[in-house]
Amino acid sequence: MEKIIIGSKCLIVDLRHNGGGNSRPIDYLANFLYGAETRGAIKTYIRTTPEAQKIQNIAPNQGWEKLDKTKDPTIWADYTDIKYPEFSSKKPGYNKPIYILTNGETGSSAEIFILRMNKHPYVKYVGDNSAGMEVYGYMGHVIIPNSQIKFAIGNVYRELEIKDFELKGYPPDILCNDGEDALDMAIFDYKTSQKLRNISKNSEKIL
Repeated sequence: MEKIIIGSKCLIVDLRHNGGGNSRPIDYLANFLYGAETRGAIKTYIRTTPEAQKIQNIAPNQGWEKLDKTKDPTIWADYTDIKYPEFSSKKPGYNKPIYILTNGETGSSAEIFILRMNKHPYVKYVGDNSAGMEVYGYMGHVIIPNSQIKFAIGNVYRELEIKDFELKGYPPDILCNDGEDALDMAIFDYKTSQKLRNISKNSEKIL
């Protein structure tokens, strides 16, 4: 798969109507395309109280054993003083156009990919604002005994590099109006940019 991606002239990642799920595949893809380890959060906090175990629908205390007990026990990851890595086109890094399609239903782990890729120099976002559902993660659930109403509660809270993200989402570089399809717009933009590049090259030859 990596050889197919690197050999392509352009990459389109369609995240429309993608409400999230397992983030490991997209974490790997983001790091692969960026050529370095990416991230979208400055800090990640995790619930560490005994009560938190009651709302976890994932493996109890997942990741807690890795926490530094000499510091704030709620901090799962802290990148505050760590410089964001530079884009690399050698490890392997994808140095060709990347279009990421989004809409109002693009959320959760799909938005992790958006945030991990927003420093990639060849990325354009096409469509509409994403959902803005990335601050809370690793959702646990509580069911009220009498009413049987189910509540989702995040076991993880992320302090994102982009402030005021929740419920607002990430804005596209190319906004699609009513009746416009994000895929068509991405293809049109790619073809247009290629034509302009060819014109520029021909002009340089003439000069």
